[in-house]
Amino acid sequence: MRQGLLQASIDIAPRRSRIIPVGVCEEPDTIVPLGALLKELQMHFAIAYNRDDFETVIAMLGQQRIDASAMITDVVTLEDMPSAFEALRSPTSQCKVLTEL
Repeated sequence: MRQGLLQASIDIAPRRSRIIPVGVCEEPDTIVPLGALLKELQMHFAIAYNRDDFETVIAMLGQQRIDASAMITDVVTLEDMPSAFEALRSPTSQCKVLTEL
């Protein structure tokens, strides 16, 4: 989510509507609550996925309907897991790390 998007949503939302931001802004973001208050807006923050989404994707992966290989950035053994987690303390280009048993 981009900085300023919450306020832009408040500005264009019709009276008594609901704003549901999905995603994250990695920087502080400022809003003016008075506009939302006067319009009686609801703001409900949601995580991007729910249990049904995960179950659907797992099923599709199992049926080989999705090729996720482009997201896999590393494969580590169980023994290498502690050092792999430690490496994640610093920003990396990792997307998905698989554990090989």
